[in-house]
Amino acid sequence: MKIKTFSIILFLLFLLQKSLFSSECNYYVIYKVDKNKIIAEYDSGERIYRKRYGFINKEGKIVISCKYEDGRDFSEGLGAVMLNGKWGYIDCSGKFAIKPEYDEALEFSEGRAVVKIKEKWYIIDRNGRIIKNKSFNLGYNSYYKEGMMKVANGDTDNIQKYGYIDKNGNLVIPFIYSVSSENFNEGLACVNKAGKYEFINRKGETVISRVKILSENGSNIYMEIDKCKSFSDGYAAVKIKGKWGFINKKGELVIKPQYEDVRNFSDGLAGVRIKDSWGFIDKKGKIVIKPQFGLVYGFNDGSAVVERYIDICMLIDRKREYLTKFGFVCNGNVVFNNGVYKIYHIKHIGDMGSADWFYLTTTGKIIWKGDDIIILKEKELKELGVAFKK
Repeated sequence: MKIKTFSIILFLLFLLQKSLFSSECNYYVIYKVDKNKIIAEYDSGERIYRKRYGFINKEGKIVISCKYEDGRDFSEGLGAVMLNGKWGYIDCSGKFAIKPEYDEALEFSEGRAVVKIKEKWYIIDRNGRIIKNKSFNLGYNSYYKEGMMKVANGDTDNIQKYGYIDKNGNLVIPFIYSVSSENFNEGLACVNKAGKYEFINRKGETVISRVKILSENGSNIYMEIDKCKSFSDGYAAVKIKGKWGFINKKGELVIKPQYEDVRNFSDGLAGVRIKDSWGFIDKKGKIVIKPQFGLVYGFNDGSAVVERYIDICMLIDRKREYLTKFGFVCNGNVVFNNGVYKIYHIKHIGDMGSADWFYLTTTGKIIWKGDDIIILKEKELKELGVAFKK
């Protein structure tokens, strides 16, 4: 009876946490250009105009008007925005949930967000309360994953060490790892300790230090890990003697090292590079989409962004059929957030680089795009040799 009651309590706590971090308003940031306000003008004649930022939903409908000086995508029901030179957080209705008082503010993750106050980084909760009233050596890639965040020890020289803090800001794994160490995923983290790669658990204990390989005569051979990536879909990529393969959580080699580069598994497939071309394999190591692309990103909900030509991308499904009959410039990052791709385009103006972006659904529909986004039509793609099924 006690066990049953305890299970019910755990389930109710889970529902409470789910409601607190609701994804019902995972809105996406957009902008509107004000051509009456010129910020900069270059010798080429190109001008930079003032922008105001707002938000759309997954259908592309504007839900919060463009009235902020800057903004970030919503996360866990809150969106970071800049107003009068300071950052704060608004809720789903557009009202400030945390007043604008920060010099920088990043997206929430697991009920925590990283903010900047007078050149120092802090961690706050959803009420804007600073955790532990202590600054950390953080940055734009700092976020919580599975209750842990990678942080630096604060040294300003070139020998920074990294450790992990919990959600209360307590250092739980000491500063003994290098910058190439990764965040936790599926209970483990790939870390680099004094040039040696291994996997640790949330207690900081080494779980996998070498890869176990079954030899032809049935005996076990153990190999050092040259490099590793996070676990995903139960597998982690490891580099052994210059080639990439995959291991399971027992440290056993499941796909032998044979690739020049790899992506993590997602949706049961992983991008792999053979010579100069990328394709996809399944979890048995079988090639399901032959190498033919200049670059690939992971599968999400049955779709993946692939580079068809240099900096020209398209969206494909698991059968390698094109989900878009248009191409798009993708020389920046590709982020998948709550069922929508955010695809960046870096435009160079003089010595400056300017990032623009657009949003693409997993079925290939553009729900919003910035002014500088370049879209190639079907006719232009056919001239480049792209073949579409009739």
